[in-house]
Amino acid sequence: MSGDSRALGKDQCVELFQKHLMYKDERVEKAFIGASGRELFLSTNNGDFSLRLTPGFLRIGGAEWVRQLLVVTDESIQAAGRPQEEVLVICHDGSVLHVNAEPVAAELGRRLYDDDLDPAAFAEILVKFHPWSSAWCDVITEPDRVRKEWGYPEIPDVAVPRVSRQGTGLRLSFHSSGIYQHGRASARMLKISSWTANIWRDQPARWQSELVVRDIMLDRYQGPE
Repeated sequence: MSGDSRALGKDQCVELFQKHLMYKDERVEKAFIGASGRELFLSTNNGDFSLRLTPGFLRIGGAEWVRQLLVVTDESIQAAGRPQEEVLVICHDGSVLHVNAEPVAAELGRRLYDDDLDPAAFAEILVKFHPWSSAWCDVITEPDRVRKEWGYPEIPDVAVPRVSRQGTGLRLSFHSSGIYQHGRASARMLKISSWTANIWRDQPARWQSELVVRDIMLDRYQGPE
């Protein structure tokens, strides 16, 4: 759990977990640093978790006011697709933001007014956590990225994150991709969604999304020979 000047110690990480992520009746039973020195493994009476400091896990980690990101994975849940992860943003001023919490994400939108947060970073938090999905989701920041990545010429270009004035507030428009497993063959499928987030300085942000492309098969299943 060591590294650059942004690193936090074992006790600090445990304290952050206890304060922001544990239930009232939950207690830490064991905590130890893994052999690699990069992960903290923690057991409670409710489950097992791994904690790692990863500033590059989300784009918000690159903001000047962010010190570090603590990513917590619930190792007790063995679900198909994306693992259950919670992210704590530790700020230089000592505040901590649990971006999985919808009210916290809604408040973050205000930072777009002061150019204090990359619009793609805010969009990424919405895409990955609001609502949470087992699909591997990401905000699309290049119009033709999905088509080039998967080689489907029929996938159209999409608009990249854009902020515009809308009445008394701001509107953030963007698209996201999601890859998920489907069917008995566990084939990977692709979906693309269109998002809008309305942002005000004096009230929490609101957002909505709709599917524009769905069920594009990325893996061609081949039966037994």
